[in-house]
This record gives sequence, C-alpha cells and structure tokens, in this order.
Amino acid sequence: MIDTMEYITALDLGTSQVSAAMGRLNERNELEIIGAIGLPSAGMRKGSIVNIEEVTTVISQVLSKLENQTGRKVQGLVSGIGGQQVKLAF
Repeated sequence: MIDTMEYITALDLGTSQVSAAMGRLNERNELEIIGAIGLPSAGMRKGSIVNIEEVTTVISQVLSKLENQTGRKVQGLVSGIGGQQVKLAF
C-alpha cells in the first residue's frame, strides 16, 4: 500500500543550511516524515544567491542524500521563497 501513496519533498534554501524532507499523508491524514537531510549552505550570502553553481551543487547533494536515506526518488518538490527582495506584482 505504501508504494501506491504519493510522497512529497520540501526544500529549504537558507544562508547557513540547505535542508530537505520527504513525507506523505498517512491513513489518519497526518504528515509522516520518512527522511530529512541538511548540509551547510554554499553560494549564499544574507539570503541571496551569490554563486548559482555552488548553490546548485549543495541542492543536488542534499537531494541525493535524501534519496539514499529514504530509498525513494525525488519526483518533484516544493520550496518557499522569502526575503526582503521578493516582490509580487498583480
């Protein structure tokens, strides 16, 4: 039954750490985390990306370690975007 359920991955890209977690909704409609990984961030300064190659490398490492930990491939992910420089126009 678990193999037919949908898993979701969340990514947090921070100045000091890049973290990812994978989980699913269980039978009681509660979020069940099956794995979480965090690595020191690189290529970030004060919440801004200053070196995209370094950031990309760390993200790839985090997701790879998460896949190894959970035994599941990351099919897609969600991530929040925050900071003073983010603006929304309608």
